[in-house]
Amino acid sequence: MTNHNRKNERIGRLRHRINFVQRTTSVDDVGGETHVWVTSDPLWASVEITPIQSQDDVIGSKITNVTSARIFLRYNSTLEPEDRILFDGNEWEILSILPDSHKSFMQLEAVRYLAENASSSDATTLVDDEGDALIDDEGDSLLG
Repeated sequence: MTNHNRKNERIGRLRHRINFVQRTTSVDDVGGETHVWVTSDPLWASVEITPIQSQDDVIGSKITNVTSARIFLRYNSTLEPEDRILFDGNEWEILSILPDSHKSFMQLEAVRYLAENASSSDATTLVDDEGDALIDDEGDSLLG
């Protein structure tokens, strides 16, 4: 298989829409910092979701369902490990960013935590740069 055919095969798998959620910091008139999570335009990606297991929360007070995802997308130099991924109404934490050798594509390893008996609305509320919610009370995405 030629490199051209391999590249087309990888592009064809990009059938899911995701968003990056990146933390930005601005300084107000008196020097105070404000942190805002800003959501990117939708991007095409391939998302493979795998339930890992239930395990104790870091605090140990709740049982937490942990789900992992492998996300494959075109290379993006602005993505950082502290950013988040928004996919199908859920926020995912990035564990690793692995670009290919040509910096054409990249693979992300990400996880999502949800406390048992909790709804998605109990998770962190995401807002866009105007302060509008990105997820409704049932945990569904309000993006387009």
